[in-house]
Amino acid sequence: MTTPDLPRLIAFYRDVVGFELTYRFPDEGAPEFVALRLGSSELGLAANPEAGGPADSHRWELCVYADDCDAAVGALRTGGATVTEEPVDQP
Repeated sequence: MTTPDLPRLIAFYRDVVGFELTYRFPDEGAPEFVALRLGSSELGLAANPEAGGPADSHRWELCVYADDCDAAVGALRTGGATVTEEPVDQP
């Protein structure tokens, strides 16, 4: 995933969602690419000042398992996420 504000996106996935930073390039200075892990899932984030414009808009889905879905959604909302669909109980 690319973003014009990599430090902000790193902080969100690390501090709010609970991912662990496993790789960072370069080692010093502003990051250009990072890898994050949550359980057995990995996520790559890259800096791209051009990202986020209308030409770059595309939809995708990220699924994260949580022991307490309502608490997880509350933490995401508090952390600045826009919740587009409220959680519902499902079989």
